[in-house]
Amino acid sequence: MRPLPVVFPLLATASLACTSSDVSEPPGFSTAYVAAPSDAGTPDAGAAEGGAAADGGAPAAFQAVTGSGPGVAFAVGDDGAAALLSGSTWIPVDTGTTATLGGLSMSGGASALAVELGGAHVLGWNGRAWGGLGADRADRAAAATFGFSLKDAWVVGNGVEHWDGQSWTQEVPSGSMYTSIFGSFRTDVWAVGPGGIQHYDGKAWSAVAAPAGAGALAAVWVSALWDAWFVGAAGTIVHWDGNAMTSVPAGTTKDLKCVGGTEEDDVWVGGQDGTLLHFDGASWTTYATPAGAGHAVTGVWRAFDSDVYLVDDTGAITRYVP
Repeated sequence: MRPLPVVFPLLATASLACTSSDVSEPPGFSTAYVAAPSDAGTPDAGAAEGGAAADGGAPAAFQAVTGSGPGVAFAVGDDGAAALLSGSTWIPVDTGTTATLGGLSMSGGASALAVELGGAHVLGWNGRAWGGLGADRADRAAAATFGFSLKDAWVVGNGVEHWDGQSWTQEVPSGSMYTSIFGSFRTDVWAVGPGGIQHYDGKAWSAVAAPAGAGALAAVWVSALWDAWFVGAAGTIVHWDGNAMTSVPAGTTKDLKCVGGTEEDDVWVGGQDGTLLHFDGASWTTYATPAGAGHAVTGVWRAFDSDVYLVDDTGAITRYVP
């Protein structure tokens, strides 16, 4: 089982309810939250749980969702949209920007990181407000974040950078693009994207070859030194078992956009046309999500022994009760 990550020590954290979702909720999919219309002009004007867009316009699409435990999570997306899960309720939060946000990560407690997708800016949530983290880099093309503490965080995009609490240092040079980053320990961090697969062993980054015939990889999630999952184009799923990379058939040819889970026998994958897959350690199950054809599941997150949350380009946060 993956060890619990360390809370960002320099981010002041607010006291948040950590209760799980309503235990009486019936199994299946339900709408947990809908973002404000993208033309509303106010990134903090969202709908309540189960609600609808305030003026009937198209809601802002969410790009990512993640959390640090039952009842503590964030979702971020277009037009600076952000929603905070407190207990069983999603609450709209002002991010101070109208840029498209993504690349979300949480390290424990209420602290979070995100990026302006394709841009120069990295944001941190301190339990009360979002603000900039360190200096912007003009050619950063930011795509994703991951961190163990505020003195040990990463951002990927045009290369890979490390944050030590004072400044950003380029660790993988510009010129190679990465779209996702995740790790289990400070000596086990993975980055993936058009630039290929990179692994950090605590001292240096090195390239790792994908299996022959694997499609372009887009996202990575890691539960342990021996358990890393990579997903990408045309149903590509690759597993690292601590010794080798292996392609894993899951019965789909859809483009896969995101991956998450709790441990090696609880892996969730989302992608094109509302695709949602679950691996229980032995086999894959495919679910028909409310997003449906023409819409992509862009983020998936599950807390230990709790509900699954997924986001898509319809502007909804969907809850799945196993």
